[in-house]
This record gives sequence, structure tokens and C-alpha cells, in this order.
Amino acid sequence: QSQVPRVDDPTTAPYDSMGLKLNKRAAAVASEYSDVIGFATFEVFTKSEETKFGGSTNRAITSGKRVLRLTGSPAYTAKNRYGLPDAVNLSWNDFESEFLKR
Repeated sequence: QSQVPRVDDPTTAPYDSMGLKLNKRAAAVASEYSDVIGFATFEVFTKSEETKFGGSTNRAITSGKRVLRLTGSPAYTAKNRYGLPDAVNLSWNDFESEFLKR
């Protein structure tokens, strides 16, 4: 599981960021010394739809495919020191295959 702290950046709108479920110091140590931190999630797409009064709204749609994100973003914690791709299918075989290419 992860923690979801709110980030109040003065240059952007506030947003939530998924982090490691550890206290701040332990998370910092784990992040510093880990070679790979993956974020497991579903592959999500957004679809824009028109509303009744001429406006539009965005809906999140998932393909049901699970992926392991290996490059960090403001939305979640992830990293790798091996030059792995941004994301791989969430399976050990796919991760190991990409890892052994390096």
C-alpha cells in the first residue's frame, strides 16, 4: 500500500502523489538505496465527452492491463538505475526480460 500526501506546489494546482507507506525518513532512506522502485497500476486512458449544456468532461477508462511503472512522476514514486523502460507488463517474466537486456 502507499500513502497519498497532497502536494501544494505554488506554481501548479494542488495534486495527490502516491508514495511509499513508510514514515518520511524511512521512505527517504529506502528511495536513496533502492536500485528499482516500481509502481504497479492499471493502464488508464482518458476520454473526453460532451455534457448536456455544451461543456465537456473527462472519464478515466482502463483496459484491464496491469503495468509496472519504473520512471517516477509527480503522481507516484518510482525509479530505476538500469535504464529500464518507463513501463513493463506487470509480470516477473517481462520485468526480468527487460532487466537482462541491460
